[in-house]
Amino acid sequence: MDEYFTDIQKENLQYFQENLANFLKNPIYNHKFAIIAGKNIAGIFDTFSNAIENAATRFPQGEYVIQQIIGDNEVINFLYPAMA
Repeated sequence: MDEYFTDIQKENLQYFQENLANFLKNPIYNHKFAIIAGKNIAGIFDTFSNAIENAATRFPQGEYVIQQIIGDNEVINFLYPAMA
């Protein structure tokens, strides 16, 4: 799957993975969708649709990722990866 991500997106994904445990400690972040840009959280949204709409207007294509803040043992009904 690495071939689908830009180097910037890979850095943002790594930041997300390295900090996921800390994000999960924040009840405001749990189960929300985070825009990760510049190796920082650039926004937290209730829905994927809201996150992608916001990110697309703020960041150049290929410079952000959107991830849902959930633990490894949690089950979600679908997976919809976002890259832009």
